[in-house]
Amino acid sequence: MSKKELNNLVAPLTPSIPAYKLPKKSIMRGKKAFKELFEASQSFRSGSLLFRYAISLESITDASLSTQAISPSNSTFSSFTPKVAFIAPKRIGNAVLRNRNKRYMREAYRHASHELNLFTNLHAFHLHLGIIARYSSTGISKTEQDMQRGLEILLGRLKNNDLTSPQSH
Repeated sequence: MSKKELNNLVAPLTPSIPAYKLPKKSIMRGKKAFKELFEASQSFRSGSLLFRYAISLESITDASLSTQAISPSNSTFSSFTPKVAFIAPKRIGNAVLRNRNKRYMREAYRHASHELNLFTNLHAFHLHLGIIARYSSTGISKTEQDMQRGLEILLGRLKNNDLTSPQSH
């Protein structure tokens, strides 16, 4: 018998490997959320992906957010996780191609979203993000490049916005 390989459940427990997860609570659900996203949102393109996002500010009772307050075990940290929808329209192709594109987008987002999560939690606002495939992806590496570039653009736009104003953008 050969030595058994470590499975995915063991890897995140090691301190040197960061555990980038896409929890179920970060997936956008509900007709109302999608309606708000498509009515009052801004958009931009990054390669084969179209990003639509809407921001809503939320007040926090604790005015000071220190690095101790922003911990994954704290409820404040999890309450400002961006809600994300991965969309592949029918023009992409059949169900197999659409599901493959959504799977690629989810995996690319999971790897690249850590800095976005930290930013939304630090500035205490809710972000609804729709990532739409514009055409069928040629592979996971191209999708990861487009996702990384798109999230950098989104983070730059969020940093340039005045997130202290009481109205939603």
